[in-house]
Amino acid sequence: MATASSASIKVTITGEELVTVFSNTQSVDIAEKLEQDISLTSSNAIIDFSFLDDIKTFLFEADGDYTVEITADSEVISFECNGVFMFQPTSDFVDTIDTIRILNASTTALTIKVRIYSE
Repeated sequence: MATASSASIKVTITGEELVTVFSNTQSVDIAEKLEQDISLTSSNAIIDFSFLDDIKTFLFEADGDYTVEITADSEVISFECNGVFMFQPTSDFVDTIDTIRILNASTTALTIKVRIYSE
């Protein structure tokens, strides 16, 4: 698969008074990616990322409350989210991930954008 050497992931935090301005841009040579939108109503979905090697970034986004549940070495780690949730784990941690599940407990439909990038 072709590698896109010009890809970058940028995080910018701006604000007034109590917010410290922060900006970080990381260049990533993206070889493979998973980009999908998942619509859930009172349900969950397991994300299949088994075809990706050398994962660098996980990014989830929705306009409401949702949960990202990561099972790693048989331990469940839950992140209750609203808006954007991004993490850039080490390759050692990624190797321990058994499953990633996205949950929406609400009876209102919610579309969750899933983005996973690998080098």
